[in-house]
Amino acid sequence: MDTSPIITHKPENKGTLLEHLKALSLFMSTVVIALFGTILTAEFNNSQIEINRNKELSVIIPQLTSPDRNVRKQAIIAMSLYGVPAIFPLAAIWDDGFVDGTNQDVSNSIVVIGKSAIPELLQIYNNPWETPLKRDWSLMTLCLLKYPKTQKLIESAFKDATSTYIVLEAAAMSAGVLKYSQFTPELRELVEQFKDDENAHSVVINSISALGFIPDSMTMRELSALCFEKDSSLINETLTSLARIGSPEAMNTLSKFIDSSNNKDLKYRASFLRKRLIVAAAH
Repeated sequence: MDTSPIITHKPENKGTLLEHLKALSLFMSTVVIALFGTILTAEFNNSQIEINRNKELSVIIPQLTSPDRNVRKQAIIAMSLYGVPAIFPLAAIWDDGFVDGTNQDVSNSIVVIGKSAIPELLQIYNNPWETPLKRDWSLMTLCLLKYPKTQKLIESAFKDATSTYIVLEAAAMSAGVLKYSQFTPELRELVEQFKDDENAHSVVINSISALGFIPDSMTMRELSALCFEKDSSLINETLTSLARIGSPEAMNTLSKFIDSSNNKDLKYRASFLRKRLIVAAAH
């Protein structure tokens, strides 16, 4: 006779399934609450960050126009830490008429912000209602940021008959710094057109400087002729461009100037530049 125990199957406890569902529901509720709390916390933290940032900016922005050069410079540097929102307050300084390097400080600070500053700079440059100074410095800053379409902006500035002297000055310098040799005819034309115009003096100086970065045979003839103009500041910039070129022809022009000029200061300048070229060639 079989004496093995009889195995009986108890029906599944229906309460167990219900308990699982309750536990799952509780778990899901906890997850939802946690996620919602995380979102609220993040939004709160972002709000606090913005509040703190605005408080900091309210302290820094008034210092941007401080009469103290050091205070002003430190404030400009600090603004670069705030990224794109700092660009328009910084650009406003370009209109304040500082002549102690502050405008260059602003440009450098925007360059630190990086390529994210390009849309705002383009907005300034392309706005005909902006002041010439702001458009000038925005173009030069775009140049420093190596904005790929700077060439088209320079070309437009040269072709536009309504371009102000300040915008032409920026376009000339940008063409030289970026070594856009295709603009040498325009640069030579600016020199010839404005060399006797006192109001366009900076346009001529920047054009001569730019030609030193992108010389060709016609440029050398132009610079050689400029050495014998009456304006000493124009001659001084020409000598600097010749030294920048540093070719045998440029050296020869410097030597001729030294032999023929009656201006002691300019002769000394030319001699110094020639000696520097000789030393550089020897090494």
